[in-house]
Amino acid sequence: MTSLVPMALIRLRRQHHSLHPPYLLHLPRPADLASPESQGYLVDHILHDLVIQDVQPERGYRIAFWKRVVSELEEGVRTLQAEDQEHIDVRSY
Repeated sequence: MTSLVPMALIRLRRQHHSLHPPYLLHLPRPADLASPESQGYLVDHILHDLVIQDVQPERGYRIAFWKRVVSELEEGVRTLQAEDQEHIDVRSY
């Protein structure tokens, strides 16, 4: 990912870490979320973030959060597949 992380991803990370209700998340556009760079950011800075390593959200929140994100990510991949065969990073599952 470039040195300029899209604000939408930084906002999503903040929302996750502050336990923002998943149904109120402000997500990047699905096609933007599905880019390889964005998927890498999700894995490295949300899923495996050392900042919250010792204080993970409860299981129910994690399930609801990732269900919402993965749903949008899959929509973005469907959109991009028509263009150039993007794939979801399996580490997201």
